[in-house]
Amino acid sequence: MAEMGLRERKKAETRRAIWHTAMEAFLERGFEETSVAEIALAANISKMTFFNYFGSKEDLVLGPAEDHVGDDAAVAAQSPEPLRALRDLHLSRVDGRDPAVGMCDIPSVLGVFRLVSESPALMARFQLGQHRREQLLAEALGGDEAARLMAALVSATLRHLTGENVGELLTGASADDVAARARERATTAFDRLDIAFARS
Repeated sequence: MAEMGLRERKKAETRRAIWHTAMEAFLERGFEETSVAEIALAANISKMTFFNYFGSKEDLVLGPAEDHVGDDAAVAAQSPEPLRALRDLHLSRVDGRDPAVGMCDIPSVLGVFRLVSESPALMARFQLGQHRREQLLAEALGGDEAARLMAALVSATLRHLTGENVGELLTGASADDVAARARERATTAFDRLDIAFARS
């Protein structure tokens, strides 16, 4: 991979600085209560510069996660056993302490988890992303009624598992503390999905 040029490095540094400034403000005063103007002032930039890097406050918080909204669908589409592939993906994410499954206890990531759980605007945006993930998964599974049902059940299961992990981390547990329970929950949940679909 080519080394990032000076211009690209400066842009990346500016983006990180804006992100950290905004997150500090959100966590201190609340997401809805903090304006773009306040973020720009604290970051010593103009509002226009903010919008050059982020389309909105919601993009700043949830954009990185939304870049991966189609990952589950891509994995399912490439496997002759999509449910097993999704199980393996989820467990690998647990083992990798991936934020996508609520298994990252880095303070900045915990801040995002907390903001989403406390902000109606962010929760609404997050739910839209989850709905899109479910739609993409249904399409990857064939797009028919059976595929939509499978996608709905798998998506609900993944949301539940991730929510349980995040809930434990937000009460102060470390990702390493949660890992064994997260694997056990996921294994049990996917075993039940296997049974449900085998009977259908």
